Amino acid sequence: MSSLESRWDGFSWAFSTTDAEFWHPLTWLSLMFDYQLYGLMPVVINLTNHILHVMSALLLFWLFNRMTGAIWRSAFVAALFALHPLHVESVAWIAERKRCLKRFFLDALSVSLCILL
Repeated sequence: MSSLESRWDGFSWAFSTTDAEFWHPLTWLSLMFDYQLYGLMPVVINLTNHILHVMSALLLFWLFNRMTGAIWRSAFVAALFALHPLHVESVAWIAERKRCLKRFFLDALSVSLCILL
């Protein structure tokens, strides 16, 4: 089997599996992409969760700053989001990639709507 066929099989598997009775193909695709880039190096794969979390905090800062114009208050809220212990598991566990992706895409959608409106 060629490398392209195995990637296509993985892509179709990500959209058809309901592992643990959940359907989250973007999470599987993200983890597959990390595996293609880094192999089985969990420290580096976990770095993706950290990058997504930092990008979400930056998007949140931009959003609040755009909505309120108060730069320091917006920075405080974004820092509180970034450092609050509620998000420890989402960032620290590779298996919680879905929550990091969800937060990032929700923040990106909010910023997009703020720009359009």
